[in-house]
Amino acid sequence: MGKEILHVVPLPSSYEFTEGTCPEDLQENIRENIGMIHDDEEAYELDITKDGVTITGAPAGIFYAHVTLQQLKLQYPDAIPCMHIEDRPRFKYRGFMLDCSRHFLPESDVMTLIDAASYYKINKFHWHLTDDQGWRIEIEKYPRLTEIGAQTGEEGRRSRFYTKKQIRRIIGFAKERNVEIIPEIEMPGHSTAAIASYPELGCTGESIPVETGTGVFANLICAGRDECLAFCKDVLDEVMDIFPSETIHIGGDEARKDHWKNCPYCQARRKALDLPDEDALQRWFTDQILCYLNSRGRSGRVWSDAFTGNDLTAERYSAQFWVSQVGNLKYQAALGHELVNSDTAAYYFDYPYRDEFGLGNYGHPINVDTILNYEPVPAWLTEKFAKQMIGTECALWTEHVPDLETAVQRLFPRLPAMAETTWTVKDARDNASFDERYIGTAAEFEKRRLRGQAPQELWH
Repeated sequence: MGKEILHVVPLPSSYEFTEGTCPEDLQENIRENIGMIHDDEEAYELDITKDGVTITGAPAGIFYAHVTLQQLKLQYPDAIPCMHIEDRPRFKYRGFMLDCSRHFLPESDVMTLIDAASYYKINKFHWHLTDDQGWRIEIEKYPRLTEIGAQTGEEGRRSRFYTKKQIRRIIGFAKERNVEIIPEIEMPGHSTAAIASYPELGCTGESIPVETGTGVFANLICAGRDECLAFCKDVLDEVMDIFPSETIHIGGDEARKDHWKNCPYCQARRKALDLPDEDALQRWFTDQILCYLNSRGRSGRVWSDAFTGNDLTAERYSAQFWVSQVGNLKYQAALGHELVNSDTAAYYFDYPYRDEFGLGNYGHPINVDTILNYEPVPAWLTEKFAKQMIGTECALWTEHVPDLETAVQRLFPRLPAMAETTWTVKDARDNASFDERYIGTAAEFEKRRLRGQAPQELWH
């Protein structure tokens, strides 16, 4: 007979049953020993004995030990078998991204998703707050960003955004669950909402509406005028005053250069800097912003398709890849910059579970097996630089996700499956038992007010 399967997701690095059980009335007899294990602040040891529970680890590790204990209580509601668990994460970065620009989610819904993610030992929340379809963060110096940029036709011209007070409340809520929030402010592309609010930010100066459809648009923040760079820095100043995270994401993907090519200011800038093309101009623009973040004691992050060359001067930044520009990513790793894996093949959770999911040709199917069998460290990243790949992050873009119920359906059980591959060390992985273990934790969803779990038939 094989070893009894614990209904725990992610699966711990190791566990061993000992004699006896810990009855329910003694499970609250918890002793906490504060101390780092394996030089890892998230590692922990959990001892369940006949007399109670002992947890050892740094504060983050102790938090995760309590999460594991909470899951065990679902499997063993009366008496938990005595056991010794040693656990630590494979990767330090385990994230999920929520796009609140295309479809706005209320503060309580954002908290619900953060709470549910932390239950599966996710520790980073990448919050996509601006895009063509909406500007969702209060910026006091530029009030029209939310007066105009947060309005969309489908919302009846209602302005929907997060106030600074709300954001600080969500940051505190996440911190209690060992989740760090990384904000994203898109630049220079995906900026229609900003330019609709302040037309002088664009190359044409023309008034444009906030986008309500899907697609990639040519409305870029002008790279040729100093006042446009000043706007970006002003916005980031207020963002950094709210968010304590070391990393600030500035987007950079899908920047169509149509307007830049015809803009006299952008062309004058390009020629003055002796840059060969508009891609080089974007690298210069990105470098200006990254250096500014460095000067404020922060590190920037950009989507990998912003790297079309290797001439950045900023010292501290990281790259997040959704498509594999292998050459540039290998180069960034060799320079010592960190990489985050958000490969569309495994981690774009707005994509359907199956072809017949009802979204036609939108994306490609990603089911639990796809995620569990995907190796987070790409084969092209040599062993020498593999440590630069710090973890994974799933993305939930919301063009087709209008509400919390749909978000939950898309994220679960795929997010727990990703958490398994990012937390559980390779030698301890057990893909075959994932379904059983996930079902064993599902009761917690009702307790955490999640509405609309993914139907069981979509798990594979």
